[in-house]
Amino acid sequence: MTDAVERLIRPRSIAIVGASPDTGKLTGRPFAYLKKHGYQGRIYPVNPRYKTIGDDACYPDVASLPTPPDVGLVLLGSERVTEAVSELSKRGARAAIVLASGFGESGPEGRARQAKLKEAAGPMRLLGPNTIGLVNVTDGIMLSASAALELEGIGRQDRFGIAERRHSRFRPIPRGRQGNRVFAFDRDGQRIRSWRFGIH
Repeated sequence: MTDAVERLIRPRSIAIVGASPDTGKLTGRPFAYLKKHGYQGRIYPVNPRYKTIGDDACYPDVASLPTPPDVGLVLLGSERVTEAVSELSKRGARAAIVLASGFGESGPEGRARQAKLKEAAGPMRLLGPNTIGLVNVTDGIMLSASAALELEGIGRQDRFGIAERRHSRFRPIPRGRQGNRVFAFDRDGQRIRSWRFGIH
């Protein structure tokens, strides 16, 4: 496993671009889920509208972050994603996760937008766009806005899992989905548990 992929799966610091304190919104869920499931690394919410989110300082932009994050989770709409990914790459982030749709799956304009997104990422790893995100249940790393993560008892110390939307372009695990579900896999890639959920 390369260091860049290791930092994606087990980031020591996470920037949440477009974070919100409102857990009723998609943009508020990832911060809340990281806290709920016991993530031990540094969390950097990024949104110029807030000074703090929870007990954490909120930064006006990626350039203001105290250190380069291992991963940037981008919660912005498709028209703002490319700029955010470019800023993360310039700041030295190792990877970015883009949840927004409206890229390669949406026709010629979307494919052109996706080409620009890939260019903006430069050497930085990119998961997405149009993905539900990534979940490492062993380490409490919930890089997703899926409401499935509201459930208690998802994490197990000897388990590892990734949540993925059905039409995500980049698939870090073999296909193993039946409708709207999140699956947990062990370290040998065997499915060991699943949770039904709805995409919101």
